[in-house]
Amino acid sequence: MKKTISMILALALCLGLCACGKETSPIVGTWHGGAHSATFTYVFHADGTYTFQTTGLFATSNRGTYTYDEETRVLSLVGENGDEFRRTIELNECYMSLDQVSYGKAYGDRDECPVLDEILGTWYHKTTRDFVLEFYKNGTYQLTTPESAEDGIYIYNPATGIIEIPGANITLKLDQASDVSTLYAPGELSLIFKR
Repeated sequence: MKKTISMILALALCLGLCACGKETSPIVGTWHGGAHSATFTYVFHADGTYTFQTTGLFATSNRGTYTYDEETRVLSLVGENGDEFRRTIELNECYMSLDQVSYGKAYGDRDECPVLDEILGTWYHKTTRDFVLEFYKNGTYQLTTPESAEDGIYIYNPATGIIEIPGANITLKLDQASDVSTLYAPGELSLIFKR
């Protein structure tokens, strides 16, 4: 009996050590993106399954299985209905580009990503001060204008200084070259950091 228990414990220890060496794919986690006032969320699980959800005018969801080849950068999805999707993607620990849409990894899944201190806090319209945008560390924002208020997720790429707010279809560029940090958007919108 003792011999059987010892063998079971030794086998369990070997299996545990083998599992510890297995690396998780960099695609595993929750990814947020968007375009044209819609948001997209992919969740890739370590077990090879995924879910996909969109919000906006054409809201939909899907689930299925996936494979990702790190060497060729090919992502293959097979939906519940059997539809297959295969694309070459750009991917690092923090950002993914898929079909010309940028995705940011959800902040709970991205411990190795850069600290966002340069954009966190409250920003307001440079002249009228009636447009207020707040960025929070958890990857969410709140936007307040005289007509409305909204919140959602944002994607910040510190390498380019680009901040995307998919739900509001806004892209901002951070400029830290001057004495005052400034965010610029197409058109007349510019925001300065509230000290």
